[in-house]
Amino acid sequence: MLTDPELKAQVTDRPLRQVPSGVPGAGAAPLDAAQERIASSSDYLREVMGRVPVLVIGAIDTGEEDFAPGNQAGLWGSLLAAAWSFALALRARGLGTSWTTLHLRYEREVRA
Repeated sequence: MLTDPELKAQVTDRPLRQVPSGVPGAGAAPLDAAQERIASSSDYLREVMGRVPVLVIGAIDTGEEDFAPGNQAGLWGSLLAAAWSFALALRARGLGTSWTTLHLRYEREVRA
């Protein structure tokens, strides 16, 4: 759980700068209504993510071990279930959550 503004900035700034806007570039096919909503939501997350009160990043320390695909499924499946339950518990208490993978491209930097 990150509440320190400097730590949150380290986690959010680079990924947010690197992710393109949801608006397609010149020559791109126009977005349908569902794609427009997704793009708008992504753009909004980019605007506010660094200002949220708390960032919670689910993680498992594997000790840099390689896991067989079957073991990875169980490992990450456990984390996913816990994160999903956490999000539901927050929602039940009137708090919002956003599931994002924006930081994964920079996982090593975020981990540090």
